Amino acid sequence: MEIKGPTEIEVGQKFTLTCSADSNPPANYTWMLNGTEIPGHSPEFPKEKSEYSDSGDYTCTATNDVTRIKTSEVHKLSVKVEGALSPDGLSSGAIAGIVFGGLLVVGVAVGVSVLHQEKRNEGDRLDVLYGSGSDLTLSCSSESSPPAQFQWALNGTLLSNMGPELRLENIQGNQSGSYSCWAHNTRTLRYQTSEPSDITVLEPISGAIITTSPKSSNHWGGFCTLTCDASGSIISREWMEDGQLLSAGGNMIISEDNRVLSINPVKRTDSGQYLCRVSNPISTADAKHILIVNYGPDGMEIKGPTEIEVGQKFTLTCSADSNPPARYTWMLNGTEIPGHSHEFTKENSEYSDRGNYTCTATNYVTVTKTSVVLKLSVKVEDSLSPGLPAGAIVGIVIGMLLVAGGAVGVAVFFIRKYATNAEPMHRGGSDLTLSCSSESSPPAQFQWALNGTLLSNMGPELRLENIHANQSGSYSCWAHNTRTLRTNIWCYHNNFPKSSNHWGGFCTLTCDASGSIISREWMEDGQLLSAGGNMIISEDNRVLSINPVKRTDSGQYLCRVSNPISTADAKHILIVNLEDSLSPGLPAGAIVGIVIGILLVAGGAVGVAVFFIRKYATNAEPMHRGGSQQPVYENPSALCENPQPNKSLPRPLTEMQDFRSTYDTKIMVNLS
Repeated sequence: MEIKGPTEIEVGQKFTLTCSADSNPPANYTWMLNGTEIPGHSPEFPKEKSEYSDSGDYTCTATNDVTRIKTSEVHKLSVKVEGALSPDGLSSGAIAGIVFGGLLVVGVAVGVSVLHQEKRNEGDRLDVLYGSGSDLTLSCSSESSPPAQFQWALNGTLLSNMGPELRLENIQGNQSGSYSCWAHNTRTLRYQTSEPSDITVLEPISGAIITTSPKSSNHWGGFCTLTCDASGSIISREWMEDGQLLSAGGNMIISEDNRVLSINPVKRTDSGQYLCRVSNPISTADAKHILIVNYGPDGMEIKGPTEIEVGQKFTLTCSADSNPPARYTWMLNGTEIPGHSHEFTKENSEYSDRGNYTCTATNYVTVTKTSVVLKLSVKVEDSLSPGLPAGAIVGIVIGMLLVAGGAVGVAVFFIRKYATNAEPMHRGGSDLTLSCSSESSPPAQFQWALNGTLLSNMGPELRLENIHANQSGSYSCWAHNTRTLRTNIWCYHNNFPKSSNHWGGFCTLTCDASGSIISREWMEDGQLLSAGGNMIISEDNRVLSINPVKRTDSGQYLCRVSNPISTADAKHILIVNLEDSLSPGLPAGAIVGIVIGILLVAGGAVGVAVFFIRKYATNAEPMHRGGSQQPVYENPSALCENPQPNKSLPRPLTEMQDFRSTYDTKIMVNLS
């Protein structure tokens, strides 16, 4: 800073003082004459016509409202009598006489200047602000003849201090106030009081601290209050977030004295380091607080494939917005998968890996859980490999199935029409062996039933020796896995459900287990089942009957057997076969595929039909109906006739003596 302007002028002369300072943004200026503020904030102080009272110390103070820094500079100006500064004027004696006369008329002119003699504590002098412990000397001067006598006053109250200087050593806050001096001319008996000089003694800032409310964690959408306090003479406070100056607005509310910063509502972006700077012109202290905003989990998603081939590696990745980071759990079809990683990886996929994958993210601070589900299908190997369009492949498969089914139907029609006795029959006294096998680990346990009534026979084979007519009926086997608790579905010919579960038929699931059974409950694809609609549940929850079977009943069925100390689950995948014809409006590729499939298979199907007709029209072999997971397999013997009368006839079977036959029939049961 500097003040440009004259240091001496004559009374009545115009003068201008100009104050300048380097500042960004530009500073605001204030002027004082002998400690008394001059109105206005211009960097220039002009006076059209000077007076003797314009003599004294001109203090210019520049203030930067952003940095909060003040700087002052003092310029001394003397007002002389008219002509005193002219090269040609009155003689020195005349000038002296005029001065003496002026003093007699005017009386006493008083000027007060404040000097910073010595400092004991930190802090530079800024205007009339001093740090506690400083030494201060105030001096009072007067143009008077005879010399004036001086006395000092604080806030208008006379002090005992006499003389032109007032020395204040190791000043403290209680010595702040307005100091003035009284000048007395003992000859003229006139008194003159100086303009007061305001002295402010400041205590250094120390112990700055930020306290928060509430003291618990800050949740997104809540509110938070930061309060800034410190010891010492606080002149200003300012708030910053991550080094940026904060101002009131939006969700930021700042009290009038800048002591309290309120955030309402708290946003996720409000996380960061908050700083409160407490200052006065001689010292500054900072207090810091790290604000952590807790939120989530939300915005969840699972990234990964929805279709894979069996044996293929796959990875599912779960993500959620959460602070602190969420903890993840995975479930497949309602059964929890061990581990808490946000990723689930399987190196070699199996058919059992298909179903609904549920990822649940938990934030234990906000006490919030969120879940998302991804459905994964496991296809046969190479089914997803590039080749024909999907529509064409579907069409070919459907076409082949339709034509093959038609061909089999034609063959059966002609066999039944031309065979002499195509119905399965067993002669009395024959031996019959039925065998049942199952893919199961550990090996399944087997029991046999006749017409739905359990027999005492156990094991994978049922040997019937010297059979009689009263043993006719529908035989089936029951396979049970003692570890997985999976059981078969009872399926019978004729008066019982078909070998496979067809849309419109009915099906029964029976749940058994070892131990003390307190409760059973049924679930389909992880959803709890209750009786109603086509679902019929027995009173003890042991048997679930589905009648009629609907397309939507396909899925994984789970029976949970429990008591207060243990729980066991048994699962079964139910596949409902549809007997509907092709739906209208297939894609062009599907239609092309169907046509190709029909052309390719039709020839072979007709050939197969002719072969069977020719082979069995004269001598029909026993026919067997295909089974499902638990089929009843009937293995008949045949009665033979020769329709040609001119050839020798075989002996009728009714005349044969001691005739015994043994038949081996296998029943395949799949518990997977």
